[in-house]
Amino acid sequence: MKQFTKIIPLISCVIFLCYACEHKTSTIDEKSSTLFNKIAPNESGIYFANNIDVDVNTMYNVLAHKYYYRGAGVAVGDINNDGLQDVFFTSNSGANTLYLNKGSLKFQNISSTSGIIKTGWSTGVVMTDINNDGYLDIYVCQAGPEKGLKRKNLLYLNNKDLTFTESAASFGLDDPGISRSASFFDYDKDGDLDCFVINESIYTRASEQFIKEKIKDKANLLKCSSRLYKNNGNNTFIDVTEETGVLNYGNGLTVAVSDINQDGWMDIYLTNDFTTPDFLYINQKNGTFEEQIKSYTKNISWASMGTDIADINNDGLQDIFTVEMASKDHFMNKTLMPSMNVELYNYLVYNKEYQIQNKFNSLQLNNGNNTFSNITGVSNLLSSEWSWSTLIADFDNDGHKDIFITNGFRKYYTDNDTQIELKKIKRQNNGRFPKELRQDFYNKIPEIPSKNLAFKNNGNLLFDDVSKEWGLNDATYSNGIAYCDLDNDGDLDLLINNIDETAFLYENTSKNNFLKVKLNSSKQIIGTKLTLFYNNQKQFIEYTPNKGYLSSVDRELLFGLQNNNKVDSLEVIWPNNKRTLITNIQVNKTLNVKPDKNDKIWNYNNTKNQKTILREKKEIASLFKHKENVFNDFDLEVLLPYKQSTLGPLMSKADLNNDQLDDFYIGGAANQEGKLFIQNKNGTFRSISGPWGSLHKKNEDLGSLFFDADNDGDLDLYVISGGNEFKEGNPLLTDRLYLNDGNLKFSYSNTFLPNMKHNGYKLMNIDIDNDGDQDLFIGGRLVQNKYPKIPESYILINDGKGTFNDASKKWLGKNQELGLINDIIVKDLNNDGKQDLIVTGEFMGIHAFLNNGNSLFNATETYFKNVPKGWWLSLTEADIDNDGDFDIIAGNLGLNSKYSASRKKPFEIVFDDFDNNGSNDLIITKEYNGKKVPLRGKECSSEQMPFIRDKYPQYKDFANATLQDIIGKSNYENASKQYAESFESVLLINNNDTFTIQKLPIIAQSFPIHDVLATDIDFNGYIDLILVGNITNTEVETPKLDAGNGMLLKGMKDGTFKHIGNKQSGILIPGESRSILQMKTTNQKSLFIVSQNDKSIQGYVLND
Repeated sequence: MKQFTKIIPLISCVIFLCYACEHKTSTIDEKSSTLFNKIAPNESGIYFANNIDVDVNTMYNVLAHKYYYRGAGVAVGDINNDGLQDVFFTSNSGANTLYLNKGSLKFQNISSTSGIIKTGWSTGVVMTDINNDGYLDIYVCQAGPEKGLKRKNLLYLNNKDLTFTESAASFGLDDPGISRSASFFDYDKDGDLDCFVINESIYTRASEQFIKEKIKDKANLLKCSSRLYKNNGNNTFIDVTEETGVLNYGNGLTVAVSDINQDGWMDIYLTNDFTTPDFLYINQKNGTFEEQIKSYTKNISWASMGTDIADINNDGLQDIFTVEMASKDHFMNKTLMPSMNVELYNYLVYNKEYQIQNKFNSLQLNNGNNTFSNITGVSNLLSSEWSWSTLIADFDNDGHKDIFITNGFRKYYTDNDTQIELKKIKRQNNGRFPKELRQDFYNKIPEIPSKNLAFKNNGNLLFDDVSKEWGLNDATYSNGIAYCDLDNDGDLDLLINNIDETAFLYENTSKNNFLKVKLNSSKQIIGTKLTLFYNNQKQFIEYTPNKGYLSSVDRELLFGLQNNNKVDSLEVIWPNNKRTLITNIQVNKTLNVKPDKNDKIWNYNNTKNQKTILREKKEIASLFKHKENVFNDFDLEVLLPYKQSTLGPLMSKADLNNDQLDDFYIGGAANQEGKLFIQNKNGTFRSISGPWGSLHKKNEDLGSLFFDADNDGDLDLYVISGGNEFKEGNPLLTDRLYLNDGNLKFSYSNTFLPNMKHNGYKLMNIDIDNDGDQDLFIGGRLVQNKYPKIPESYILINDGKGTFNDASKKWLGKNQELGLINDIIVKDLNNDGKQDLIVTGEFMGIHAFLNNGNSLFNATETYFKNVPKGWWLSLTEADIDNDGDFDIIAGNLGLNSKYSASRKKPFEIVFDDFDNNGSNDLIITKEYNGKKVPLRGKECSSEQMPFIRDKYPQYKDFANATLQDIIGKSNYENASKQYAESFESVLLINNNDTFTIQKLPIIAQSFPIHDVLATDIDFNGYIDLILVGNITNTEVETPKLDAGNGMLLKGMKDGTFKHIGNKQSGILIPGESRSILQMKTTNQKSLFIVSQNDKSIQGYVLND
């Protein structure tokens, strides 16, 4: 490689070297159609394979040792400082191997001469300069069936002559646990590298109760905990696990370190397999850590495997991606993994107070305020097979970090049918597994090579599967992976450690521009933060070597620049908080960056004290806390997607006493009275009593409305009664009308309303007969325990004195069963002086009904013809485009769930009493190989419909069955069906009697939108939106739809909306929000109040 030196002007007067990169130097055919080319072993010299021996009569097999096929890692780094990155592979039962990079992707095996002596079962590997002598050392973790000395971790000190000396014991790093990987970083900021070793539990097949008892003994707990070792500064380490607060039971697999909360101190993210949740250890800056996974996240993966931390959306914040074992394939999903155990789930969440865990991958988007939102579904990353490692890096050099995932399990011992057969054999042999049966049984365990996956980052939180296009979809059993520019041509090549197959080397053939950065310092550099600024864009990288699973990457950092040929500046924040700024940077070069004596201290508080747009008015929370009554909808409807008994609380507002201040009513749950709050002149609120508390506390309040029912000049209150916990016909399902006497005293009579024992949700006043008084439309929402059967909606005609009659048949006719109504708008759509109706709901389109003076007729084809059926939750009117008419913001389920819907492949629910036992059976379907199949698994489906268990004793038979096979063709054809074609939330722009669709930003698709407040928050003449929502009461196999924390979308001049993050907006509403109100207060200022299910209300004001 040709070398030249150039002096670059620096603000901090830093001198560095630039190395020319011949772009490209590949010997591969330049006509290659894929981004990566796999280099054959006879070209590269890399013949390593993690071949694993099997003996079914010992512990050396997966049935005897669960962790047998967890694979091994790979580390890359320049061990001889020649500018070429060398490679170390760990092997489970074979020999570890060290390759010297000879250039041009040629490697020499120097294991036999380097002193890399292998004992035991090696797993993870890290290259790091542990003694700060300028040369990389190698730390190897040990696990497997081995015990005693063979399980102790190894440390190979670099002798600077291509040889190494094993020194773990003398350094105090010969950890004896079941170690998976390790991370070196400076946790106490004393300038040297400390060591965190991730260990698995010694109890592999134990019950929760057994473990609980065992770990009461601290000696046992230490054997089941990861360890933290403090560097004493003299080439020795001391175990500080307990005193630093990281002594915890776990089944650790991967560790990633990062400054998660941006305070300049490194934190620890630890993935745990099985029931133990991941740990997030936040550095307390005093030598201790505090586990805070529940306060930073809302839900995580169940069996977390590999993880990586990086900035996926170039906002300067570190995001977290963790992979699980969730298959994308229907057959594998139904056969290879058991369903979620509901009893165990509830025990872990409610008894042990663990974080909520889902059997899916997790992409945690950093909100910048010490909270994360799991956006895996909206990013197209929910499932990826039995995954092990993940790396986040810019593989195509386009400026956006992509994702690569390794997959495969050598023997699927978790296969449900295999487990059933194994239990049968043991049952027939008094709990034994006879040796003569083992080999034949072992040979029958499924072996399914899996393709690795590459996802291209499109720059908008969406990732596309480009595995095939990039040439990375080889099917095998892959585990550890590392990226590195092995040929110094300015892109990231890949190395993968496979089980029972030669390791993969992929050459990257990207032609995009780049910038490489090499960090050089006499002090440790792990945790260094780099921000690159160019063309009104920025990229952020935090240097940490251990990545993905069992592996580590080199200290050279690469920024992809696509076709940008100029870089404005590079900001480097070193671990000692010194800041270096570099300018006038050329692309397609390597910057050799060093600290300078004139560097200034970076103050991390600079970014934390920024003024927010809104601030929380915390005293509002004390006014009301919704307390959801206990009821388990899933006892009667096992396959229900989410609870129908937790739809509150809803709110309504009005100025009840004509003091120019808004008052509000908030509904209570069953056995909790609603509250009416009157605003005082000083901005505080007082509650007043009424019959909603004295008479109707047992009712569950849903929608409410203030309107003048009896034409006496004051506002009365209507409250809908609902709740899935009540049976059809229950008197507690009776709606209520409270008449105001003008002095804020309300009376109730059951003669005001017709006898309707229904389950509604929202209502609106409408003078439908144009007689000057207010009639009502009440949307039906639910038929008790028969979701998603369509209930009746109602038109109630006012006699002018506050008594209402049911005129639904006259006005609605055959349209009385409109759908599962979630929201309503009353508007004169055709400007004929009569009020019309717009409604929507679950499995509906958005429907328009015009008022002809005698009835409402369906005019949907005229106004909303192109609006697809959806899981619509809310409608909000506003003049979005400032053209003088009303537009609509339509909130939908969003795209962040395991469900999908399109016009070509609609989401469908089929329901009927399929087993003739008198209860409603609903089946959520999906399309697989062109046929409808059940989305849920055999176990839960059998619980709802027991005949399935008898009809399909084997899981593979159920997995191969279509829905018509399961319930019968005639039953399918005669069953009721509901479907949706889109889950996207949208704007509907009014264009002279027709509405066109404009999608909300992709970040707004990350949660269900229950309500929207449309207002000009910053008084610039453009409507802004505050979105609230979430659905938290899903069944246990469906991840909670709770990525929302309240969202501010700022209206732009061109009619689009810009997302303002929670850190800048000041909004943090983490619960299941149902309503948001803009309240007029003193001095014409606004107060924003948000209701949340089973939580206190929240209030926000402008942060003047």
